[in-house]
Amino acid sequence: MRYLLAFYSYMALATDRFSTEKPEEIVQLNVQPGGQPTVGQALLRIILAIPHAIILGLVGIAFVVVWVIAGVSILLNGTSPDWALDFIRGYLRWNARLLGYMASLVDEYPPFSFSNGAEMPQPATPASP
Repeated sequence: MRYLLAFYSYMALATDRFSTEKPEEIVQLNVQPGGQPTVGQALLRIILAIPHAIILGLVGIAFVVVWVIAGVSILLNGTSPDWALDFIRGYLRWNARLLGYMASLVDEYPPFSFSNGAEMPQPATPASP
């Protein structure tokens, strides 16, 4: 899976390094396998992934536009805009979470999110009088 994500990252302009020997130097993939797949669960995961596929397909249209903008920016300036790189990385994260779920590596249903999961929302604290 790490090789696949390293290839996706390279093709999506998220990195300028292409490695076939050490993808862990390019892609940070933290998966704690915990799935106990059965045939029924594997078939159910296909059905449960349909909403993700629809939304990722629609967001994929925006991804292509951002990818073209990033590519032109790289050609003209030698660098990609931060906002474009953030969008591309978020899209790839979402795809990676869905891929891990579909491959039965994890049992937790993936969130509809671009975030990497490191920033957890803080609970609201009541205002003091």
